[in-house]
Amino acid sequence: MARECCRIAPPSGLRVNRKSAVPVHVQLMTQIRHLISTGALKPGMQLPTVRQLAGFLRINPNTVSRALANLERDGYVEGHQGRGTFVADRPTREGRAAHSLARLVGESLTRARRLGFTQDPRLERAHGAGGQGGPAAGRARRMQRRRAGALPR
Repeated sequence: MARECCRIAPPSGLRVNRKSAVPVHVQLMTQIRHLISTGALKPGMQLPTVRQLAGFLRINPNTVSRALANLERDGYVEGHQGRGTFVADRPTREGRAAHSLARLVGESLTRARRLGFTQDPRLERAHGAGGQGGPAAGRARRMQRRRAGALPR
């Protein structure tokens, strides 16, 4: 497939609102996904470099990299070492939905663990200690569960 070059500048629709509660990388991802889904960015079109996008939008290049990495993981863009980032052929709707749901569930479980919740004790007994530590580690986990409460089913 021949690769087209598309230089996106803020007038084409990419803007960030620094005062918004939505993180900048999420704003950027949402806008690029919208441009892809509406056909403004067609499969095979090349996106500007990370530095160019960061310069256009006056944001940190790491923020742009994070947004593009997430878009690549979701199948919207393809990064080619030394050549650039290109709009990918559209992923199937079911694939995107399943991937988004899996990511949401994973993030929710991670957040629950950070808040001190652990797995249901019955599940841990059924699956063993998971190979993490010995009997003392198991006792420590049980004590932590008693203090924090178990994750709801």
